[in-house]
Amino acid sequence: MLRRRTIIDVVRHTIEKVIAARPTILLLEDLHWIDGQSETAIEALMSLVAGHPLLVLLTWRTEDTPGWLTQLDVRRIWLRSLDIPSANALLDGLLGAAPGT
Repeated sequence: MLRRRTIIDVVRHTIEKVIAARPTILLLEDLHWIDGQSETAIEALMSLVAGHPLLVLLTWRTEDTPGWLTQLDVRRIWLRSLDIPSANALLDGLLGAAPGT
């Protein structure tokens, strides 16, 4: 328990130093895979938003919305999956349209 608290405090302090120097975006992806230890750490980080120039972007699958997220004042933006033509256009833009890619 003490080790977990120490790790969370160090991560929080490190992020506080960064956001004290400049506005910051923190991206945390794939929360549908989150474990209990990581969830506790993220909850601690979310408390930094109120008093700092910090934007936290979280991604997760809609069917696996973390329960603790419902207690926060967040703006949700629901994104649909890309259709096949759109996905192909995105990949062509990233990788090129050569036949071998």
